[in-house]
Amino acid sequence: LDHVGLHANSSISLAMHEAAAAAGRTIRLRIHVTGLDAMCRMIHNGLGVGVMPRRAFHLMHGVGDLACVRLADAWAEREISLVARDFSTLPLTARLLVDHLRARADTVAAPESALATAA
Repeated sequence: LDHVGLHANSSISLAMHEAAAAAGRTIRLRIHVTGLDAMCRMIHNGLGVGVMPRRAFHLMHGVGDLACVRLADAWAEREISLVARDFSTLPLTARLLVDHLRARADTVAAPESALATAA
């Protein structure tokens, strides 16, 4: 099955290639694209299948008649972090957002915090 993939250093591409290598398989990449809208257009035109965040798929839904299947494999899980050079020097409104997100992360059952703090 041909694959339409994002650029080689994208987090999705790296995760897919690592999972394929761990399974002793390779990905049959037909084309690299620079963005999700281009990916949707290539898929719509029959060049293959692609992997993208579910939210992005719904935002791109107007690009063509495409179907979405949820992936449940561990490699498809995404961990997203909020990153700053120094959280203590952020403007008040940004610090309030960080505090809110940290409090929310503490209430969600997760093995690690959803926020990364940079030193």
